[in-house]
Amino acid sequence: MAQQPLQINGLSPEQTQAWLQSLMQRESSGVNQDNQYGYTGLFQFGADALGSVGLVNTNRLAQAKKQKGYSQKAFLNNPDNWNIEGGKAEYWNNHPLQAKAAVDLANMNLKSLSKYNLDTPGKLAGAAMASHLVGAGGVQKLLGGSNPSDANGTTAKDYFNRGSAAIGSGELLMALRSVPARPEPPRAGRVSRAAALPAVEALLCASTLA
Repeated sequence: MAQQPLQINGLSPEQTQAWLQSLMQRESSGVNQDNQYGYTGLFQFGADALGSVGLVNTNRLAQAKKQKGYSQKAFLNNPDNWNIEGGKAEYWNNHPLQAKAAVDLANMNLKSLSKYNLDTPGKLAGAAMASHLVGAGGVQKLLGGSNPSDANGTTAKDYFNRGSAAIGSGELLMALRSVPARPEPPRAGRVSRAAALPAVEALLCASTLA
């Protein structure tokens, strides 16, 4: 059976790869890690997002959240809470699986935003990346005129611009006028470019799954 390239709806496979590389560089510099809130991996997924793409057990997650002192990091560190053998360790080791999760989440979010006029690849790429940060609901607020942010103060507009720019679209960057004046460190922490290269290359060379 032929393998299909990863593809965000409305983008080409090549644009999807450019989008993935830009998102990964912003989230983690291409190095698997946990941030202080327990978001994990190359694309800094949380437990809810991992559940939405079928990688963690949502029933276990719902029960864990009811417990006093719930810790997202502790929950994801327990392999029994995952739907894949080996849990987080396997997730970290499987870069194509992480890329597929990011694309699946993007397509789910874009489906939730289908009533909006996202009629160009630049708009789709921007909305998909912004929704990775603040969810589809946050992008609805962005399109309605506000600019929600995450716990680190990173704004949806910044991610919208980055997603659009990742595929070479300047139209929305000019309209939104929120291009950072200087490169920002990855949200998960600063790492060297030399350390990031192997993970970046591994992901881009393994862009398909059976």
